[in-house]
Amino acid sequence: METSAQSANGVAETIRQGSISELKQEGGKTVCCFNNIGSILISNFLGAHIRPGDEIEFPLAINSADTGTELYIHKTSSPTRSRDLYQAPISYATQPKTDKREHLYVRAAVSAGHLGIGTIHLPCARHQAWERQANLYDTLRISATASPAELRLAFNLRQLELRASSASKLDRATLERAFNILAQPELRACYDLLLKDTS
Repeated sequence: METSAQSANGVAETIRQGSISELKQEGGKTVCCFNNIGSILISNFLGAHIRPGDEIEFPLAINSADTGTELYIHKTSSPTRSRDLYQAPISYATQPKTDKREHLYVRAAVSAGHLGIGTIHLPCARHQAWERQANLYDTLRISATASPAELRLAFNLRQLELRASSASKLDRATLERAFNILAQPELRACYDLLLKDTS
């Protein structure tokens, strides 16, 4: 399906929508095929969270110098929108704040968004001070100097341990979060800097 829209800066664009029919890994990327539109390349990280039948939406901006990678994936297998995926360039994020329920959150501004999403409200996974949070390396039981291969091995071993002990969903999510952050070189570098200087 295709619709036309006018962005805030007056650039004419086309919004592409479709249902994902197939996913194929090709080297460092995943080919995402969808009905009646064709296919696009996405990261393997994003591709791991998508299934056939999910719906995808993305803009094709014409003559735009600030066009970034913006994708919205509606998870049809999930009854709640909290499982939907959204990828977009972020221009800035606020310091963590406390909401009315005393939960921490971060607000991030979408840079040059074309799908009608201007800011994202991100709840913080942990509701405690930085000093009291578990170290991601400790969660995976590896040293801060571990290689990417050692990181993957530690993650797989910890997953097996958690399954064998019938660990809670929160413990499994905490392990996945630690791995997802440390497996991305840019995020790992930022995390290492945070460990050295929390201010």
